[in-house]
Amino acid sequence: MLGACIVKALYALPTWTRVADLIAEHPALADTLGGTPSHWACYRFATKLRKERDRISVCIDVLAAALREHHPEMGREVAIDASDLPAWANGQRFLYNHGPERQAYSDPDASWGHRCPAPRSCVDR
Repeated sequence: MLGACIVKALYALPTWTRVADLIAEHPALADTLGGTPSHWACYRFATKLRKERDRISVCIDVLAAALREHHPEMGREVAIDASDLPAWANGQRFLYNHGPERQAYSDPDASWGHRCPAPRSCVDR
């Protein structure tokens, strides 16, 4: 079941149903994990796992220390991708498409985040 948790994290899957489906669709993955858990088993395990936060924290700390022992360079360099992270603050300049300009923003700093359909189709504001 911990393998299913790793699959969920690595593939950034939002639900345990999708995790169980992915494992079931890939025999090599199922063999590596030792079987194909049902989505119900995954949800039950996640509920139990959440009750053990202190133990999990200690486990992760011990694992990180062991990794650092074998790989002393680990953590010295950080790679950041340029994935688009949409903000949910209302930073749109107009109330609606081709509508009047907005008078107030929910977050004044978010007004720069208006997206354009194509980079050259928007004029700098």
